[in-house]
Amino acid sequence: MSNNNQFDHILINQPREFDAVEGGQTQYPVKSAVLGGIEGVKSRLNCTNIQQKIKALKDALLYGDKGLELVIDSLQDESSRIKSAAYSLLQTRQEEKIKQVLSEYNSWEKMTCINTLEGHLAPVFSLTITADGKTIISGSQDETIKVWDLYTGELKSVINASERVYKVTVNSDGKTIISGGGSYRDKPENTIKLWDLQTGELQKEIGLFQSLISDISVNSNGKSVISGSNYSKIQIWDLQTGNLSKTLTTKSLLGTTEVAISPDGKNLVSGNRNQTIKVWDINSGELKYDFSSDSKGTISLAFSSDGTRLIAGCDDATVKVWNLKYKKLENILEGHTEFVTSVAISPYGQSIISASNDKTIRIWNLLTGEIQCVLSGHLRKIFCIAISPDGKNIISGGLDTTIKIWGVK
Repeated sequence: MSNNNQFDHILINQPREFDAVEGGQTQYPVKSAVLGGIEGVKSRLNCTNIQQKIKALKDALLYGDKGLELVIDSLQDESSRIKSAAYSLLQTRQEEKIKQVLSEYNSWEKMTCINTLEGHLAPVFSLTITADGKTIISGSQDETIKVWDLYTGELKSVINASERVYKVTVNSDGKTIISGGGSYRDKPENTIKLWDLQTGELQKEIGLFQSLISDISVNSNGKSVISGSNYSKIQIWDLQTGNLSKTLTTKSLLGTTEVAISPDGKNLVSGNRNQTIKVWDINSGELKYDFSSDSKGTISLAFSSDGTRLIAGCDDATVKVWNLKYKKLENILEGHTEFVTSVAISPYGQSIISASNDKTIRIWNLLTGEIQCVLSGHLRKIFCIAISPDGKNIISGGLDTTIKIWGVK
């Protein structure tokens, strides 16, 4: 650490003339015993005096990124005056992250269906959006993968998968579609398939499954893919060689329905139709710990962008928020009336998006659990959702065979 950085680190945590007096409501500036630095600001933000909290918000901006996070968190305060003050302060900032946070904060209540894509002949089971935010990939029971333009709704290409497609995703190279699914035909031999996004040509098949492939997830480094199936095994495959790298045994008689990889690529989480969510070390294959849930089963999983929280969509119509740092259930979000089939988290981690068999999409505040918006428009059950990288669009698909694009007009 340079001398300058050491000096900055010392200064940021020192008492300043605007810090709060410990245990009191003294006005500013103060001269005596103080709660120093960022901790003093936090203390003042926890008081009941609105004026002091607003002053603390202004002072928080003097403490760099940590202070900025306090102001962002205050957008979810119970007081409308505090929310307004935080919003006004953040409007003066030019950082791209802040612009995105404010865009997300404003947009949910204004979101509506801006386009409906028709073309699939059977339920849509899976959706993903490419990293550049321009292209939608959909997988369906009609045994096709379709590629759409997100902005125009144009159907760009159709891939004949010759089996039901339960999951589609795109590798980090942005060039390869990876699909999983299967057939109910006699003695099925199913594989993970890699397709060229531009040409639709089949590039490679990985594995040989005697059961349906219920879920796949690609590591952020683009080198491996994890599969869940109707059997009690999770398998990790090398994308380049197609070889099986590791097998994890869940001991679940109901198979593994969901798999998700943490943003840092170190942890794997699996869910199934019993009451347990398991957290694994990807490199060693060891089971680190598990969560016991009151739900009969987990239908969808998603990590927060910082990897500290796990979101589970459950068959008891709830969304459960698990804190991975403290290994505990942090919140239960109630509002859906049927199975929660798909969950996602907004790009900057402020909101949870959930879809359900009750034909609605709900948007929740991640920190408070408060419902921010309910989207209705599908005629039948919703099976899948995805959110664009810039957070401006949600896409959904389901039993009515349509894909809906949600955004602000």
